[in-house]
Amino acid sequence: MEIEGARLPVPDGEPVPAVPLGTRLRLEVDYVARAPLGELVFGFLQHRSTDKLTLYDGNVTARERGIAIRPSEPFTVHFDFSAHVTRGQYHLACRVFDEHVGRHVARVSPAGVVTVAETRTLRGVADLELRCSA
Repeated sequence: MEIEGARLPVPDGEPVPAVPLGTRLRLEVDYVARAPLGELVFGFLQHRSTDKLTLYDGNVTARERGIAIRPSEPFTVHFDFSAHVTRGQYHLACRVFDEHVGRHVARVSPAGVVTVAETRTLRGVADLELRCSA
């Protein structure tokens, strides 16, 4: 398995600039299997750039999402997510785990970089969508 490319476009197709909290984003990752593989698990990770703190590490199986994988046929997986983190820069990473052989067969890091622009928080990493009223 090879990861041939990754992009993080905004709706008009340009690279992502700094985005506000809660922005919906899509990481597109291009793969190609060079040989028949077992049951694949696609991983999506987000790390804070300054200290590599893992903010998210989630997985989805090819079967769960109906991803058909044929040797030598490129395919793209779309990871849709929201920028619910506080101000700063974050790296995205992707990996593929083959359950039959019990190891990762492909990795890319960074697959994308997201910069979140906001001014409300003082510390922390999560955007809790805080609302205050009287």
